[in-house]
Amino acid sequence: MQPYWAKVFREQIPAATTLLEEYLPEVVLGMLRDKRCWKIRSLRARSLFNHILQEKAAAQAVKDAAPVVVMEKTETVQKGRQRTSGKKSILTLLRESENEPRPNQEVR
Repeated sequence: MQPYWAKVFREQIPAATTLLEEYLPEVVLGMLRDKRCWKIRSLRARSLFNHILQEKAAAQAVKDAAPVVVMEKTETVQKGRQRTSGKKSILTLLRESENEPRPNQEVR
């Protein structure tokens, strides 16, 4: 990396740390992914994206305040698969043929 860019990236670390102290990481990442922030080159330009951060923080607060609905787990093994046609799959035919004795084989 060139020395100039190393300095530029190093200057962004304190600004990112300050943002992360004030806002949740999800809010900061949401702001960075927002289409309105496509031209922002520095995290120190708070006046350009402060309103977007506040919008994202409010949306995150609403999301966190919403009740979490936990659904009961159901056993899919008990239900069984319904066939739409009368055809059997190749695996089913193989499983059934494993259990049947061959014509020239003795039954134990």
